[in-house]
Amino acid sequence: MKGKKLSTQQVGSLRSQAQGLWRERPRDVETMIRRTPQSYVIPMVARTLDITERLQEEAGLTVDDLRHLTGYSRSTIYRILRTLDTFGYIDRGPQGHYKLSTHKSVSLKLE
Repeated sequence: MKGKKLSTQQVGSLRSQAQGLWRERPRDVETMIRRTPQSYVIPMVARTLDITERLQEEAGLTVDDLRHLTGYSRSTIYRILRTLDTFGYIDRGPQGHYKLSTHKSVSLKLE
């Protein structure tokens, strides 16, 4: 679609299609990524949010736990966790167990 102008009707149609897919999104993020128009989803952001939601549901998950739950590669999970840790969104326990940072979790909910 690069370089091609869309009519207002086409844009509205794409937007409503994407919103419908998002509302009915499956728990499997990879399926959701494939079903949503490319211009609306950034796959790595979707995977990061998936991991963040899983850490919110169950604290103390390891890289292997997340790999089993999501099916993502170990390197993908590690990069996401390192990024979240660098920005203070998660805490890493002594045995490699990750949980959401209380400070960032509270500030995200308030905003």
